Amino acid sequence: MKLLGLKAFHYKNCADGIELKFLPLFRKSEEDKTYELNELDKELYIFSTTAIVGKNASGKTSILKLLKDVYSILSSFQLMDEVISIDGTILEITFYENKKIYKYRTQLKRQMSLGNNLSFVDESIKVMNYTKTKKNVIFNDEYYKSLKITKELPDDISILFYVLKNRNNYAYYFDDSISKENVYHDIYTLYQNGHLNKDYWKYILQLFDENIQDLKEIRNDVYVLTANNETLELSAKELFHMLSSGTTKGIVLYTFAIQALKEGKTFIIDEIENHFHKTLVENLIILFKDKAVNKKGATLAMSSI
Repeated sequence: MKLLGLKAFHYKNCADGIELKFLPLFRKSEEDKTYELNELDKELYIFSTTAIVGKNASGKTSILKLLKDVYSILSSFQLMDEVISIDGTILEITFYENKKIYKYRTQLKRQMSLGNNLSFVDESIKVMNYTKTKKNVIFNDEYYKSLKITKELPDDISILFYVLKNRNNYAYYFDDSISKENVYHDIYTLYQNGHLNKDYWKYILQLFDENIQDLKEIRNDVYVLTANNETLELSAKELFHMLSSGTTKGIVLYTFAIQALKEGKTFIIDEIENHFHKTLVENLIILFKDKAVNKKGATLAMSSI
């Protein structure tokens, strides 16, 4: 599944509507195809990286949160949110899946009986078989046919379940909210269970703190840190306070980036330059643009001042 575009009305403080398109609307050069675009199908391209740029308090975080919410719906067919201001939001999501393009529309409603889960109201799905002759009409309703779906699902489960069928995490999200020491266990486990290459672990540690030689979890939330040729046994809480916040954020960010690249997923980052040096930001962007590294068409979406 690849997201092609979305519209949102009455979302938070953006009542007049938001529209995002991840397809190039310009003439595509060979250089664009090599460095800027991922090809989903014949002549169907999306951007490998997208930046939301604006001043502080201009709505950048709201847009990335919207993107996160949309991926939550596409990934799990549910949306849990405690923010009352998205009650009544209308969404229109256009995405590509298995040679077809779908246009899904719904309104989000809050029901007391559902707790923090939002219900999906007035849902509809339209579909178009994709061929390269359709590349310029992706957002034209005239080329779509309505899918007739009788909903036999709870109100807080989207009918996208009938199209995408399996829950699948299509995106990873990073912001400045790392505040729990169990983050080390979650990240370390990805390397130890073979999900990610173990060789990357030490590389990432030393990328953000050259004094660290190694870090291992020896028991649940108990770690051995080797730094400056000294070995310390630390609890997760002690480790959290010993390592700089920049090192912890860097470990998490680059692990998510590696995971997104490996799986061909989307990585969403809020105000990346607030957390890291310009060179690290540039290197991260290059990884997503480099097709020798980004072999599965992963995408990067971020906000910047």
